[in-house]
Amino acid sequence: IYTTLPNINSAGVTAGAINTATGTNLGYGSSCGDAEYGATSVIVPTTTNPSGYIYNIGGKISISGGATNIVCYQALNSGGGLVSQWATATNLPTSLYYSSSVTYNGNIYVIGGTNGTSSSASVYYSSVSSSGINNSWSTATSLPEGIEQATAIVNNGYIYLIGGVNVSGANTSILSSVYFAQILSNGNIGAWQQTNSLSNPTADAASFINNGYIYVAGGGSSSTCSGSTYTGVYFAPINSNGSIGDWNATTSLSQGKQYIQAVTYDGNVYVLGGEYSPCIPSATPNSTAQFN
Repeated sequence: IYTTLPNINSAGVTAGAINTATGTNLGYGSSCGDAEYGATSVIVPTTTNPSGYIYNIGGKISISGGATNIVCYQALNSGGGLVSQWATATNLPTSLYYSSSVTYNGNIYVIGGTNGTSSSASVYYSSVSSSGINNSWSTATSLPEGIEQATAIVNNGYIYLIGGVNVSGANTSILSSVYFAQILSNGNIGAWQQTNSLSNPTADAASFINNGYIYVAGGGSSSTCSGSTYTGVYFAPINSNGSIGDWNATTSLSQGKQYIQAVTYDGNVYVLGGEYSPCIPSATPNSTAQFN
C-alpha cells in the first residue's frame, strides 16, 4: 500500500487516500510474486526510471519454512504504484532472512541476517542496471559479529547498523551496539567501527536521519514472543568522521512498537506498522511527529 507524500498536510496527518498498488500482490511462496517472511526491501532509482525499482530480498518461504535467497523486483511509476509483474533479479549468494538493507549510489547493500541457525556477519552488495535488474553480488567487509533484526540507514557515504540480535548456538543476545562503515568508491565498504552504543539493547527498531542527526525509534527487548516493546525515541549527532555523539532522549512514541519502519518528509517523521506487544500486530494508527 502507499500514499502520495505531497498529499500529507502540514500537521503531519495523511490527507490523501491510502492506495493499493497495482501489479502483482505478494503472498507466501518460493517464487517472485510471493512475500517472503522476514525479507528486506529497498527502492533504487535509475537514470531511466527516476521513480525507481522496488526489491524484495531474501526471507522465509513461510513463517515456519526455511530461508530463501530469492531477489525480486518491480518498477515504480511516478505516482508510487507498481508498474508490472514481479520478476526475478539476481539472487543472493546464500539464503537469509531478518537481514538489513540500504541503497547508496546505485548499489544495494544487504547486511547480516540469519539462515535459521545462527546470525550472519556477511555483507553483500550489488549494482543496479538501468533496466532495474541487479548485477552479480559481491562480498563486502564482514561485520565484527553476526547480527540480525537490526535497523540500518545510510548517510553521507556511511552505513550505520544499530542494535539487533546475535544468535550463536543456544545463546541469544539483544544488542545495543552501533556499527558504521564508509562506502568506498568501488562500491565495497571499509572496516566496520563501533561508535556510541544505545542506552538499551534493542531489536527491530526504526531509524531515520534529519538535519545531521541520527534517530532510533521504538524496538523491543526480545527477538521472540516475550519481552517488551519500547516507546523511546533517541537521537545523536553525526560527526564529520562518520562516528556519532552521545544519545539523547526526545519525544516518545504514543505506544511501544517493534518491527516498525520510519520515513521523513517535509519536516515530519512517520512511524509505520509494527507490533505493540511481541507477536501482536498493532491496530492503532501510525505515528507522526514534526521536527522542531
